[in-house]
Formats: sequence, C-alpha cells, structure tokens
Amino acid sequence: MVSRSATETYLLYFFQFILYLILFITTYAFGQIQKSNIQIKPETDEVVLSFKEVEITEVISAFSKTMRKPFLLDPRVKGRLNLEAPEPISIDKAYQMLISALSLSGFSVLEEEGFIKILPSADAKTKGGKVFLSNENPTGGLITKVFTLEHESAAQMMSAIRALVPATNPITVNASSNSLVVTDTAVNINRIAKLIGSLDGPRLGFSENYKAKNIPISELANLVNRVTNDDTGSKKLKKSEHLNVFFVPVLRTNSMLIRGYEKTRVQFALKMAKMFDVPSTNPSNVHVVYLKNAEAVPLANTLKNLFESKKNIEKTNILSRSTNKKNFTSTSKNLKHSKLLSESENSFNDFDNSITSVIFNGAVIQAEPNINAILVVASEPIFNQIKEVINMLDIRRAQVYIESLIVEISAEKAAEFGVQFQFLDGLSESSKQFFGGTNFSTGGGNLLSLLVNPSTANSGLNVGVINGTINVPGVGEVANLGVLVRALESEGNANIIATPTLLTLDNEEAKITIGQNVPFVTGQFTSSATGNNPFQTVERKDVGTSLTIKPLITQGGTVKLKIFQEVSRVLDSELSTTFGTVSTTKRSIESTVLVEDEQFVVLGGLIQDQDSIGESKVPILGDIPIMGNLFKYENKVRRKTNLFVFLRPVVIRSEEDAKILTMDRYKYLKGFENEAENNSLFLPNFERPAIPPIKSDDNITN
Repeated sequence: MVSRSATETYLLYFFQFILYLILFITTYAFGQIQKSNIQIKPETDEVVLSFKEVEITEVISAFSKTMRKPFLLDPRVKGRLNLEAPEPISIDKAYQMLISALSLSGFSVLEEEGFIKILPSADAKTKGGKVFLSNENPTGGLITKVFTLEHESAAQMMSAIRALVPATNPITVNASSNSLVVTDTAVNINRIAKLIGSLDGPRLGFSENYKAKNIPISELANLVNRVTNDDTGSKKLKKSEHLNVFFVPVLRTNSMLIRGYEKTRVQFALKMAKMFDVPSTNPSNVHVVYLKNAEAVPLANTLKNLFESKKNIEKTNILSRSTNKKNFTSTSKNLKHSKLLSESENSFNDFDNSITSVIFNGAVIQAEPNINAILVVASEPIFNQIKEVINMLDIRRAQVYIESLIVEISAEKAAEFGVQFQFLDGLSESSKQFFGGTNFSTGGGNLLSLLVNPSTANSGLNVGVINGTINVPGVGEVANLGVLVRALESEGNANIIATPTLLTLDNEEAKITIGQNVPFVTGQFTSSATGNNPFQTVERKDVGTSLTIKPLITQGGTVKLKIFQEVSRVLDSELSTTFGTVSTTKRSIESTVLVEDEQFVVLGGLIQDQDSIGESKVPILGDIPIMGNLFKYENKVRRKTNLFVFLRPVVIRSEEDAKILTMDRYKYLKGFENEAENNSLFLPNFERPAIPPIKSDDNITN
C-alpha cells in the first residue's frame, strides 16, 4: 500500500515536471517569435536597433529594459521615432542616438539620481539637470557645465562659442570668476569644451603688428600662415605645436597681429608678409569680383549708397576720376572682345549717369548681372578696401521654412415644431362651402402643398390626419388632409483644416494660394437698342486659402514674421440664385509677430456665436398658454464658429539642414503615395506615374 502511494507521488511529480517544461518551451518559443526592436549580442554586449515609426513610449520602454534604468516621461512627450542601427553598437552609443532623436523632436533628456527624465526642451532648462565643472567629462542628455577660463576673457569667449549653441539655450557670463555657464546636450558641451580648450591658451611671448598696403589682410594672413606653419618637411614641427605662429587679422584697419613663442619665427612671418605685400602688376587697375551668394545689381546699389555721398564726391580728385574713366573705357573694349561684359551693361558713353556705377576715391564700381559679378576700377589699396566690404556682404543667406495650421471648427443646431390644420368639405363650382385653417411656410413645405402631393413632406417627423379625398375645382381630386404636425431637430459639425507650408529666403516675401479661380459678374450690357445681344463682363478672383509671409531673422535667432492670411469660400445663397452673382465668405488676418526658432505661435482667432429664433402664429390664438402651441410654428438655430491660425518657423542656415528637410518631406510624400494603392477586388488597377527617387548623401540621417 505504501509502495503504491509512493509510485503515485513520483508520477505526480513527473507529470508536473513535464507540464512546466512544456510551459517553458512555449513561452520561450513565443518570445523568439515576437519582433524585438533591440537585439542584444551577448558575446560583445552590443545592440542592434530597429525602430521604424515607433511610438516614443514604446522606444523608451525598450531602452529602459535594456539599460535597466527607470524612465520618467512628461505627459506632453508624444510622437514617433526612427532609430536604426543594423550593425552592432555599444549601449552608450545607442543611448546617445536616442538623445539626438528626441532632441530633433523637441524633447530633452535629464539624468536625475536613480532615474532618467524626458520632457519638452522648452521646459527642460528650468527643471534642473546635472551640473559639471571644467575638469569633468559630461555624459547624458541636457546638462549644465561651468567653464572657468584661465587666460581669455569670458565675455570674449562667449561670442566665440555662441554659434555652436542653439539660440534657445542660455550662456551666462560670470565676470567675477571669469567663467561661463552653458546649458546644452552633453555631446554639444564636449564640442564646446574642445573649442574653449584650444582658445584659452597662455599668452604668447612675442608679437608684431603689420598693416598691409596692397593686399587684403585676410588673404595675406592665410598666405603667410601656409608658408610659416605648414612645414610638411619637418616632423618635429608637427609634434611641437608651440613653434607655430598665430595671426589675428583686423579687417577694419587692414592689419594683423603676429604672435608666437619664438622671436625668430615671428620675425620670419613678418618678413614673409612684407615680401608678399607688393603692388599689383595689373596696369589697368580693373578687377572682377565674382559673387557667390549676392546679386550684382542690388549689391552695387548698396555700395553706391555706402560710398556715393556728397562729401566723397566733393573730395574726389577730378584728374583721377577722368583717368579712371579712360582706363575703364579702354579696358572695357578688351573685356567686350572677350565677351566678359554684356551689351546691355557696356554703355560707357553714359558713364556719369550710370545707375550701377559709383565713384569712390577715384574708384569706379559697376555691376555685370549676366555673370553676377562686380567690376571695380581702382588702385590696389582702394580695391582691397572695397573687396573686404564685398566679402562681408556676399554671404549665404539663411532660409525660413514655415509650417502653418489653419483650423476652422463650426457647429450648428436647429429645431422646428409647428401645427397646421385645414377644414375643407366637398366643393363644387356652384356650391358655397366654408373652409379655414392655418398655413405656415416656415421651415419649408406647408399643409396646402401636401394636399396636392403628400410625398413632398419635408425632413423631420410629419404626422397628419387624412379624411379621404376632396374635389377642388381647377385642381382636381386631392387628399383631405385636416391636421399636420411637424417636428425637426438637426445638428451639423464641420472641421476644416489646412496645413500650407512655405520655404523662403530671409527677408524675402513668399505666397501660397490653394483654391479656385472663380468668375464674378461685374456688369451687363447689350450691343443693340433692342437688347437682343446681351453680354456680361466677368472678373476672376482667387477663392480659397492664401498665405503671404515675409520672415526676418534677428541677430539673436528670433524670427520676425509679417503675415497676411485669408480663408474664403463660395456660398450658395438666395442672393446668388436671384441675381446670378457669387457670394463668398472671407476671413483674414494681417499681423507682425516675433517667434523663436522651431516654436509655435497662434496669430489670432475668431469665435462667433450666433442664435436666431423664429416664430409664426395666429394673432391672439397663438398667445393662449399651452393651447396656443396649436396655432403657431417655432424654429431655433444656433451656430458656432471657431477659427485659429498657428505658425511654426524653422530656420535653415546650411545645406545639410535643407537636405534633411527635403528628405523628410519626400518620405512623407512617398508614404502618402503608398496609401493611395487600389486594393479593390472589382476595380482594375491602372498604371499610375510613380514619384521618382531622389539621392541623399550618406551623412544625412534618413
């Protein structure tokens, strides 16, 4: 008996083991089937990332499990991320990719004690974060670091690093301790630390000042620097950086400061500068400056306004002016033969009255729009001054990409209730009968129209009492409808959303119009006295959504927007039907606002609330309490309209920013094209023109 009990116990344990084993294998297999966005390589402790349009919350959950750290998300952190690393990378590098992706979406990462916090970047700077000193290497997301300078001024250093820090992130100067307090991501803080380390060096022992006479100081500094420091034949010079000579050009005075540790090398650099600073061998003094970014005619007009004042004209030497005119005229013949100048701009007989010509200290400046160049006739020193001004003006202009959101939400509720009745008896042409009743046309059909055709009842609940038919002279036999009760309650909602986008140069106006070109009748005429040949005059106007914006980027990074926005629609109204004209509604906003880069601003809104009440009744009888409802017809209508316009400017300063924006919009368009696929079982699939692929550089994040 005992042996049998022990056997049963062993069998029970065995079946439990088999059951647990099956459960473990099933769970493990199910886990292998699931698609993992983070795959860990145990042998190298590296990960492979594969997130495509994944919700931020899911991405953070996967990183939290992999890093074994808790994350705290602000409720406003929403959206999708793309993170792909097909090749294995370290967990730290994957974490830095997550920080960069969140930063592009407008969110920042703050590392607190024991957990990691994610919140919008606009609030992150005021919510804390780790603080690092100069000798510490920061890691993580948004942090604050204190840089204590030993040699250079903190105020001067701030101007050097300002371009590396986004305009929305603060840089604070502490003059008492000669330090800088910078708030930014850890990756960018490390870049700034390298720049500060290279600039905050000890004062050099020897210096010389040299003022150039025949060449622009920036060109001379680059030339002497290549000769003095780029000694490729000396390996010792490469290792001994203290042997290098440093050049600080001053454009305003066309001079430069030469500094170095060794006096012999400073003297050698000064000797090279004097050797290169010699007069030009060009006897005609005609120079051509090809522009890279600016336009020739506007730039020439700017130089004209800058140089051509009464004081300068009065001080102009008449002899040098006539000499330069001769040089300009003789040289122009050679340029014309070489087809450097266009025929339209080659009218030198009108030299004194030329719009784009300007005389400055004996120099002549002329624009050549066909090759986008500035022609300068001047001596070498004067030309160097003019060229420095041209170089400062011929810079790449920033662009502004503007996203707009125009939202119009309207709601309408209507209610009608009324009672109508008629008393009719058999009618004939010779008999005399009594009839009476009520008849209201409010809300559409009435009782009399239903007598002829009951199917013409309007929408809503229609309840009537029919007492056979009756013969009406001149009409015929109709239904004898004695009482009609009608009740109607309707509700309508409409959401109109438009998202036009614009890309334009800084301080250039851009306009986009989306809608229809509608004809409007402006007059009617007849070509004869009888009026047999009438005709109409028509004017076409744009009806739809239009947006006109002129952005201006300020020095601090703020964008000033001059905006005109209009939304118009064609209405079906009684006026249009009666007079054959077109009625439209128009809502417009014209304003000038200031907004930070990549931040939303609401221009304004229209909140319209309209109530209307109508009542038709029989005098006296309709005023009787309760019973008066049998002798009246009531209707109520309530309309609400909300209109808001939101704008978000994004400053694009480089070609890389423009490429990223272009690829983002292209991918959105390709996704929209894929959604338009015809999956019908009955309709044929017609061949559609596909959006052609575009190439992107390898260094652009897709």
